[in-house]
Amino acid sequence: SVVDFVAKTKDPEVKLGGMTNPGTLTQSFGGVGRNIADCMSRLGAMPLLVSAVGNDPHAASFYISSTHMDVSGVSQLEDQRTATYCAVLNGDGELVLGVGDMDINNQISPNMVSKFASAIELAPFVCLDGNIPVETINYILKLCHYLQVPAWYEPTCVLKSIKAFQSDAWKNLTYLSPNLAELRNIYHMVTGHKEPLVPEAEPTLSQRLQEAVFLVRPLLEYLHCVVITLSRDGVLVCRSTEHHTGFPVGKGNNTVKKTVLTAVHYPVFPKTEQQTVNVSGAGDCLSAGMMNGMLQGLPPDVCVKQGLLAAYNSTQTHSAVPSNIDCTDFSQENINKLHWPSYNIPI
Repeated sequence: SVVDFVAKTKDPEVKLGGMTNPGTLTQSFGGVGRNIADCMSRLGAMPLLVSAVGNDPHAASFYISSTHMDVSGVSQLEDQRTATYCAVLNGDGELVLGVGDMDINNQISPNMVSKFASAIELAPFVCLDGNIPVETINYILKLCHYLQVPAWYEPTCVLKSIKAFQSDAWKNLTYLSPNLAELRNIYHMVTGHKEPLVPEAEPTLSQRLQEAVFLVRPLLEYLHCVVITLSRDGVLVCRSTEHHTGFPVGKGNNTVKKTVLTAVHYPVFPKTEQQTVNVSGAGDCLSAGMMNGMLQGLPPDVCVKQGLLAAYNSTQTHSAVPSNIDCTDFSQENINKLHWPSYNIPI
């Protein structure tokens, strides 16, 4: 759980070197885990958020802003600062750099998480992000494997993406949702291979898709599904089964019989005439929208498009999760009305 400060310049290019950039500054609440829980709650689900905040004014604001969520799993810790993050965006809404005070996340220990083992056992799946310590990630993945509960890992950023892959615990994952840069890092960690696979300078969409397919192969020997975010090019959903097979949720569905490798590319939500305001929460909302559809047992195609619609809504507001999300827009009927193509990619 993080207090987000977002600074956005008016110009497309951020001027560095000590210069003052005209722009806007806003405050909201974020953190990958909280964003996903927030978005899912607004869509009608009620996930349990397990996190930590300090005993400070930021924590008080956090609780006020989270009345629509189940935050009974959030611990308030004495002598700790609530996590804060400052994102600097250019005029196009793209993230240029970020500064974070995340020390409190180191307090999210296996012992803290173990208090919620009974809730984890009853959960349809567990989502964890890369902000928590490696030992806690390993503990959660081993616990999910023992309890036969599917686990979804959100890598958070390139530097933190490999946290779940520093031991064999990652093989207990069911879902993974990296961007292409994070996927490269994970592939390098798992295989030890670091050679570039595509030209560094402006690869085409086709080249990026083929690279992603190559990188994901060793992961799908163990995982069921890898959702690769491609920014303005949408997502590539790679699975170890037919693409129309329902996403597994619920106890006993943490492992799925592997039949065939499939990859489907989904472009972004087709309503693109609006200007992008902020992309910092788009990936989190994408995952939340997909998870919401999975909980409803919807077809995979609809789940992914729910995620892309949630991601689009996120790009239209200054906050990571828009407060005006209308869950009726996410019904299977409304999703099916949209002209929204998808493309099978050879794998």
